[in-house]
Amino acid sequence: LARQAADACRVALAAAERDRLTQEEAIAAHGAVLARETQRARGDAAEMALWSVWLRAAERQRRRLEFELRRRAMVEESLREQLRDNFAQLKRLELALEQHQQKERLAAARKAEQRAEEMELLKPQLLQPRAG
Repeated sequence: LARQAADACRVALAAAERDRLTQEEAIAAHGAVLARETQRARGDAAEMALWSVWLRAAERQRRRLEFELRRRAMVEESLREQLRDNFAQLKRLELALEQHQQKERLAAARKAEQRAEEMELLKPQLLQPRAG
């Protein structure tokens, strides 16, 4: 169950990384549009007037894009932390299982040793001829 949780978290983290990268690409594309429009508006008063109105909307859009990037980065970091916790839990369970198996092996070895000792003690009795 712990392994399944870690695997599910790993899949979710990969999706979150893709989402963040997609958002970074959207911000870069927005920056390219801003640069193109700024260049186009230079030298023309009418274009500059339109550009200044457009720029306010573009800045609002940039802030929304950056807010979404921060949100996605927080989701990604949260999933990374969850994955670290899942792996730590998995390791604790593996160590507990290993310790349990080691105890079982030691108990089985002790039982085998006790049986061998009992057989050694009973050997003289078993080898004596029976009267009768």
